[in-house]
Amino acid sequence: MKALIAIAAVALVSLQGCATITDFGGKGSKVVATYQGKNDDFANCKIKIGDWSKEVISNTKVSIPHKRGILEVTCEDETLQARGFRTFESNVRKGAMTANIITDFCTFSCLTDFATGSIYEFPSEIVVPMVSKK
Repeated sequence: MKALIAIAAVALVSLQGCATITDFGGKGSKVVATYQGKNDDFANCKIKIGDWSKEVISNTKVSIPHKRGILEVTCEDETLQARGFRTFESNVRKGAMTANIITDFCTFSCLTDFATGSIYEFPSEIVVPMVSKK
C-alpha cells in the first residue's frame, strides 16, 4: 500500500510541469486589414511584440507567441495608398488559469506559465482599420 501511495505522489508531482502551455500561438490569429469598410486582401502587415516580429499579408492566420505585453500591428497598402496601426494588450487565458488551479492549486504551474508568458493570449481576429495616406 505504501508503494502505491508513493507512486501516486510521484505521478502527481511529475504532472505539475504539464500544466505549462507550450503551443506557439495555438490556432493563430487572423490579421484583417480594412479600408472604407471592406476587407483589404493585399495589405502588407507587420506584427510586433517585444523583440519578436513577423510580416504577413492581410487576411492570413499567423502564430503569435504567448507573451505579456503590447502587440503592435501596422498595415499598409501601396495600391490603395492606405495605412493603419493598432495595438492590443495581452490577456490571461482563462482556460489555462483554470487548468493551473485544477492541476496544482496554481502553485508551480502558475509560476511557470507567468514566468514564460505562456498564460497570455491575443485576440483570434486582429482588425486594423486603414485610412488614406493622402
